[in-house]
Amino acid sequence: MTKFLAHEKVWLRAEIDEGIAQNQTASTDMAAAIEAGNQWHDNAEYDEVIERMKLIDSRFGPMAKEFANREVVPYPEPESDTASLGTLLTLKDEYTKFNALLVGMGRIGEDAYSGWHKEDFPDADFEVIGFESPIGEASMGARLGDTVSWQVGERVMSAEVQAINNSWLIQYVGDIATAETTEIDE
Repeated sequence: MTKFLAHEKVWLRAEIDEGIAQNQTASTDMAAAIEAGNQWHDNAEYDEVIERMKLIDSRFGPMAKEFANREVVPYPEPESDTASLGTLLTLKDEYTKFNALLVGMGRIGEDAYSGWHKEDFPDADFEVIGFESPIGEASMGARLGDTVSWQVGERVMSAEVQAINNSWLIQYVGDIATAETTEIDE
């Protein structure tokens, strides 16, 4: 089951609504193209609408599936020393020290956050890590000082948890989070 934080639900719902609107526009355009000419041959308008609908479905179809199979989980307690969705971790592997934000929303979550954090926080120094990724799975439930290990191909990697910040994310999505938490089972 795909896990979400409340603000992630808002982001995904907005994306799905955009897909629905684009699909409705394409349906209207298709009706006009059919009315204008033969729908099977030599109708460039019809062919263009079909291609646009395929693109819309390929982009928004997976989002709708993720949204339908969801579990909205609470934000981490700020005082908690355990990593969960929404935690900003500082990890140190044998070569580097890096920050990782654990996010939900399955495969599409990393893309949503990457755009958000690059636009709103261009100097932010963290990687966006989905909780279902190998490093994300290894980090969920980790505590300060733990060593987390994950496999990439044939290689086993590990890093020490050097810091856990469970209040960073809620600072930036607080208004959305507060509004959505009251309607969590919508």
